[in-house]
Amino acid sequence: MSSTVTINENWESTTQTIVAAIFGVSTRAVRKWEQERGCPRNADGTFNLRDVVAWWQKEYDERLAAVEADATSKWSGAALEVPPKRDV
Repeated sequence: MSSTVTINENWESTTQTIVAAIFGVSTRAVRKWEQERGCPRNADGTFNLRDVVAWWQKEYDERLAAVEADATSKWSGAALEVPPKRDV
């Protein structure tokens, strides 16, 4: 089952459904972004898409930096043991 969402040109008062469609997530995910992660929302309950995209980019950059730092701390100084060559 597929659905199509029509996006008007009023980027300053976008609905939760449209934000979800643009990011390819559920409306439940958008709600979680608002409640738990600080996604900006207008006083009337709509979204300014520019603000949401800026927020999402910041969230993405912070998460990427955290993953990179974690990987670096786990792998820095790690020696890979290479088995000796065998003559065949």
